Amino acid sequence: MVGLGAVLAVVERTDRRLTDMQLATASCFVPVAACAGPAHAMQQAARRLAGRTGPALAVVLAALGHPHRITLLSTLLEGPATYRLLQRRTGLKAGPLYHHVNQLRLAGLLAPKTRDLYDLTRSGRNVLLAALVMQGLLKDTRPRAAAAMTVEVGSPRGARGR
Repeated sequence: MVGLGAVLAVVERTDRRLTDMQLATASCFVPVAACAGPAHAMQQAARRLAGRTGPALAVVLAALGHPHRITLLSTLLEGPATYRLLQRRTGLKAGPLYHHVNQLRLAGLLAPKTRDLYDLTRSGRNVLLAALVMQGLLKDTRPRAAAAMTVEVGSPRGARGR
């Protein structure tokens, strides 16, 4: 299974820098050892995510919410592309393609067009890599182990129940 560490490793190896929003999102994952247990860590992560990055994350997730936009981002991951290439890859006419490109631009995932080329922003590249990791995580259909998430009363801080 691939997690946030893999995303950060890819970002580091490709010499990309994370934006403040991405760093805030990454910081919502608290090391379990720093908490009273895994359940407490999950609660802290949820609070941090909702408080600091909720609205910004919602905009990005909404922009990723269409298969044509994923195709556009995947095409641009290969490098800058012309409008015609994007049109060929998606099969969209001018109006719908403009709409999807504009939604990605408003979310900060696409850079302003330069010399008739569209390109990903650093945020766009990082978010797409994270989305690819999430795709792998969605295949994990194992049930969540509730017993492993409990903490015994009177046990040392962070000890897991059996």
